[in-house]
Amino acid sequence: MERVETVVIGGGQAGLAPQNGSQRAVAAKAKPGALTFSSSGDASPSRMCIELIKQEAGIDLVHVPYKGAPPAMQAVLAEEVSMYCGPIFQGLPHVKSGKLKALGVTGAKPSGPVNGGAFGRPFFDAARMT
Repeated sequence: MERVETVVIGGGQAGLAPQNGSQRAVAAKAKPGALTFSSSGDASPSRMCIELIKQEAGIDLVHVPYKGAPPAMQAVLAEEVSMYCGPIFQGLPHVKSGKLKALGVTGAKPSGPVNGGAFGRPFFDAARMT
């Protein structure tokens, strides 16, 4: 099975717009349950990615499931949720355009954009989830 890097991306939901993953972790610890994340479904890799981050960073985020990756991504773009973890090819165009921020990258040796690391860490190896 080939490893696919994912990018954790975020927008500025309801005035909560920390600029990088570490700042979002601080905000999440200060206000448990105030930040949200979208996923492409309950048992999806996008949810498991954020659940791993929640566990390792010791933060509380509210899960908002969608029926597939496109509506989950749209929720971040529309600022309905704080963040989403998806394939790097899905998020990178929005990061390059400035619409979203790259909060972190998963993978054994991530090569994508990282803005301050993923919640206080340089990267997460999401392959551990499988």
